[in-house]
Amino acid sequence: IGELKPSLLRIKQATTTMQSNAENFLKLIEIVLALGNFLNSGTPKGNAIGFSIRSLEKLNDTKGNDKITLLTFLIEYIEEKKPDISNWTKELSNIKYATK
Repeated sequence: IGELKPSLLRIKQATTTMQSNAENFLKLIEIVLALGNFLNSGTPKGNAIGFSIRSLEKLNDTKGNDKITLLTFLIEYIEEKKPDISNWTKELSNIKYATK
């Protein structure tokens, strides 16, 4: 148990961070969900209430007619319209320690 204690404490800290400092991360996820629902409107996948984390990989694979990926579009949208959301990585910086 003594060996597990540091790892469990890091996981606890990461969980606490997610619960208290994830506001901009959640806004980012909301935008991704809205974007997915817009692109899938009129299909059975439209109007979803959530998505799997694995589907985030598709952001870089999906391209528009102008050859810009959905990920690039999302980044540019956030930088132009919602720059405060860009701070989500700073808000959750302590989470990386939970993986050690």
